[in-house]
Amino acid sequence: MKNNVCQFVLLFALAPLSLMINADSPSRYTYTPQFDQCLQQANRAPERELQCIDREYFYQDGQMTEIYKYLFRTQPYNVRKALKQSQSLWLKFRTYHCLVFKARDGHSLPNRDLATKLAIRRCELKMTVTRSNELTEVSPNKTINIPK
Repeated sequence: MKNNVCQFVLLFALAPLSLMINADSPSRYTYTPQFDQCLQQANRAPERELQCIDREYFYQDGQMTEIYKYLFRTQPYNVRKALKQSQSLWLKFRTYHCLVFKARDGHSLPNRDLATKLAIRRCELKMTVTRSNELTEVSPNKTINIPK
């Protein structure tokens, strides 16, 4: 019971961090120029936009994983333990948070399927980029150089 309460508290403690964007500090990890270009070329065609988002998500998720692995290798045990629990809860939070769009759009409506999928993918991408920035803040020098 106590463990469940701790997870619940930690999950909701992470929620504002996952949604918070500090306008005063520049983002270290942002969308790639190729993503912006792809979206322009997609010209608001939902199927093409979804392809752009999926490619960018694949890249950004890889970046977040590399940042996490770097931190896990370089931090003391107590930080690694907290980081592992935090990341596990964050992954669950991202999944459930982005599923709100499915509930909002009424997944049983056939004409909403692609729009709902786009909304979910945009949410996952945005949260992944934000999480990369949050993980970077854990590093004592606040910079992590991941080779491309």
